[in-house]
Amino acid sequence: MTKGLSSVAVKYPTSFGVWLASLYQQLAGTNEIVLIGNFERSLSELLAQPLFHSVMMAAHQPDESFPLLKDKTADQELALFLCENYACQRPVFSVNDLLKQLNKDGL
Repeated sequence: MTKGLSSVAVKYPTSFGVWLASLYQQLAGTNEIVLIGNFERSLSELLAQPLFHSVMMAAHQPDESFPLLKDKTADQELALFLCENYACQRPVFSVNDLLKQLNKDGL
């Protein structure tokens, strides 16, 4: 359905915002961001960013009942993971480093 509307949506982008957002998500995918540790301040920083099509999960320690939180450990007070389809990159330890990972991936 999205592909069928692509030429019209490009001509009239303000009329097809939801369709264009759907197309963007199909092209870029969904970011999965995991925060493990003392996450409160960093979570507030992340929520202030325009992170489109992102899912965030935060916990003080790994939680086996949630696949994204399973087996996430770090030697630091806070670890941030950027994942896609439950496959995570190496952890970073600051919001700025996570944002650099997101920008490096073109998102």
